[in-house]
Amino acid sequence: MARRTCSSGYSEGSFVGDGTISTGSVARGTLGTRIGGGVDVHVARSFSIGLNAAYNAMLNFSEPVGLHKNFNGAQLALGVGWLFGKGE
Repeated sequence: MARRTCSSGYSEGSFVGDGTISTGSVARGTLGTRIGGGVDVHVARSFSIGLNAAYNAMLNFSEPVGLHKNFNGAQLALGVGWLFGKGE
């Protein structure tokens, strides 16, 4: 599944880089997409475990957020679910 998103980055604190020191908060936005998929396995009547994998691809921020110009890269997530209902 592919989704077009408007990605954003936010950082707060003190940053040191390129011979400068800065403090405060920074927020930037750019366009990006996320492509991935996943699976959920029911391991009991009211319990499931899920695994999702995706790749985030986005344009560079106009200026870095912290030490990052973008947040491209793979993403792996493990989830746990509690299922409600009778489960017939």
